[in-house]
Amino acid sequence: MSKSVDHELNSTMALTRTSSKVPKSFVYEDLIFHIQTMQHQMNTMTKFLDDQCKNDGQLRKELKSHSLKFIDPYGNLTTHECFDYEMINTIFNKYKKDYVPKYLQKWIKIGKMNQNIISPFEDHELTLSVSNYTDDYQFITYGELNISIAYGEKAPLQNLLLRVLLTDSIEKIKMLIQELKKIKNLELKSCILNQHGLSNEQCWSQSQLLNLNDTVLSRKLYEGNCGIMATVLEEKVDNQRFSSGYRLFVKTNRGTLFDISVYASMTIAIVKELRRDVEGTPPE
Repeated sequence: MSKSVDHELNSTMALTRTSSKVPKSFVYEDLIFHIQTMQHQMNTMTKFLDDQCKNDGQLRKELKSHSLKFIDPYGNLTTHECFDYEMINTIFNKYKKDYVPKYLQKWIKIGKMNQNIISPFEDHELTLSVSNYTDDYQFITYGELNISIAYGEKAPLQNLLLRVLLTDSIEKIKMLIQELKKIKNLELKSCILNQHGLSNEQCWSQSQLLNLNDTVLSRKLYEGNCGIMATVLEEKVDNQRFSSGYRLFVKTNRGTLFDISVYASMTIAIVKELRRDVEGTPPE
């Protein structure tokens, strides 16, 4: 490694050691100051190494790195070689800038998926370096949908926040709402959020009906002021459709028994997807 790199790293490390000598008793403002100082030093070191790597091929070979995988909003998987010293938050910002279309950048977030469940990153996780992750660790892009559930014309709306993929279908979203809220029959419409002073009936009449084969992408539900209004229907309203509905009991390999609501109109793929969401198992 070059002398200039060694000197810069040693200087930064010395400053970090100095700033780490925090008295045992301090006020909240002191803590914030020390955190900001260390973050500034880390950013300075990262920028310095980035600049050196652009012009020094030998240095790039010497620095350790990991291969990280990203699933873009359209479901495409790409692999990126990232240096161990880089901060995860910096990696995310670069990825969104280079791989996420501008019209999606405000809506798209980057998280992780474990057993088919999307989870966001905590603030402290964003400050970790690449070295904390194993090779081929997979990140996924997702967005959040605001769901307003109306149980009646005069009942207050209940809010639900769902983490969804850009390519998720309305049918899948409907199944998720039904399982999470234990609702048997509901209808979904796209709506404009924060329409103050309007009754549930007025909001519903001004909204657009969503078809089951629509997707978040096709109906532009990623736009900042868009959401979904779900109206719970009485049993008698849709008796014909639900007369063929039944509860399906599933037993896992571990012996756990659970049930899901299924209907004749569902495809096998939707039933499998619904089962995975409830059970928390990875896709087949």
